Amino acid sequence: MDNSKIFLIAEQCNSITKSNKKEKVIEAFNILLKLFMNLVDNPKEPKFRNFKISNEIIKNKVLTIPNILKLLETIGYIKSSEDFYSYELEDISYVQLAITILNENLFVIDSLPSQSGLKVTLLLYDISQGMARNYSPMIIGKTIEAIWHSSLVVYGKEFYFGGGICEGAPKKTPYGIPLREVNFGETEIPLELFREYLSELNAKFNTKTYHILNNNCNHFTNEIAFFLCGKTLPDNILNQHNELNNTPMGSYILPMLEKMNQGNSQTFPNMFERK
Repeated sequence: MDNSKIFLIAEQCNSITKSNKKEKVIEAFNILLKLFMNLVDNPKEPKFRNFKISNEIIKNKVLTIPNILKLLETIGYIKSSEDFYSYELEDISYVQLAITILNENLFVIDSLPSQSGLKVTLLLYDISQGMARNYSPMIIGKTIEAIWHSSLVVYGKEFYFGGGICEGAPKKTPYGIPLREVNFGETEIPLELFREYLSELNAKFNTKTYHILNNNCNHFTNEIAFFLCGKTLPDNILNQHNELNNTPMGSYILPMLEKMNQGNSQTFPNMFERK
């Protein structure tokens, strides 16, 4: 066997163990063990060399674990069709190795305490500083409470999009004091995995891609909220800028707000493009 591959399988198993909720990892690893042991016991049987991606147990209890498909591919599984992964190697030694490593990780996991969810708080700021409530009836013909800038507080930090992806001490952003604080739910996503996700989002949310209508702070908060909690922002927050743009005065105000945001992004450079 290839020593580098042995090391990679072990590292991937350890990473999955450390980066996910204990109970979910135990459930996923036990399902994989059954899959692998069936193959080892019946190496010539085609049905034991395949698994179906759309199988409810596989889909909901195994493939929801990040990077578990990469582990399976390292062991030797390949995507043989739209709905199937297959083990097509004659040598099953890597599957036997994976059984040993998974059992070792299950022994370690069993000694770890259960994880509890971390609180996620949605902060809503009025970037109009009260002007929206006072003047919106005259400008757009109806009262709106605020022009919303949103962010999330989790892991003891506030995360927001201010021209780039930013993090900082809660309520110490350039947007002042939040008008509302909403208990948005809980997350079991580890900080390390969340930071990896933010790094991937940097290609979409940065100083060059910011757009007041199509790629603003609320779009960013919506994406990380779904990643962390599995739910999205209310439509009245997510789509407010488009609603304003459809009014004569609103389309005049929005470019001013975009300039304000550009100034904030210069004051608080984002976490991936620090000067």
